[in-house]
Amino acid sequence: MGGFEGDEPQVNARARTVRGLVLAAALDRYRREAEVTTAQLAGAMRMTAAMTNRIMTGRRVPSGVEIGGLCALLEVPAAERPFLYELARTVDDRAWELSGTWGRVVLERVFGVAARGFFYDPHLIPRPLRTDEYARAFGAKIASGVPRVHESLIPEHTLTRAAPVVRSQLMHLLDNPGQWRVIPADEPTVPGFALLEMPHFQPVLHLELLGAELLLEDPRLSARYQERLQALTQAALSPEDSVDLVRGIG
Repeated sequence: MGGFEGDEPQVNARARTVRGLVLAAALDRYRREAEVTTAQLAGAMRMTAAMTNRIMTGRRVPSGVEIGGLCALLEVPAAERPFLYELARTVDDRAWELSGTWGRVVLERVFGVAARGFFYDPHLIPRPLRTDEYARAFGAKIASGVPRVHESLIPEHTLTRAAPVVRSQLMHLLDNPGQWRVIPADEPTVPGFALLEMPHFQPVLHLELLGAELLLEDPRLSARYQERLQALTQAALSPEDSVDLVRGIG
């Protein structure tokens, strides 16, 4: 359809939950890929322009019938549609237990809508900065998607593990300065976590457990982890000193 030029992505979504935010972002992405304006979509769906805009910004959750119509008009792949229906069905849930393929897809989408992410792992290089070889060597997970802006806090002892892949991993860190800082070896470690900053939301907490991962929308719990993050950040070396330290190891 014509008239797409100048139609901007809906970046100011104000969904009531992160599930709603992910749903709105997915629908708006398919709208843009189809080169359809919100006004054109409204006409095709026999909706008002205001209602369509509210769906694209996450302020209104579409019904199952509406999702079906949007998927048909925007030619959403068949494999994607159950994911969108499930997001709408569970839109008010604020805790996600993720595992398997579903978990990987959800995590990638949540990382994709996050404005910024902070990652800490007491045992390994944090997920956003792991090479494939490093992840395989230690049986760790890799990031299929990361927030647009992210910073990892790396305990110094993880940089000196005796494994052949560590050297190439250190080179990878040096190729990505500004995305990580080192926490000196004399600082005590704490359990791993990630905090994801979302537009118009309190930070979302991400925890890795045995066999599953959790995403939690809990302001009180996130506040406690924000305090933990602040303490770790204060203890970390500057980006420049972190690079010097890794160069000395490598």
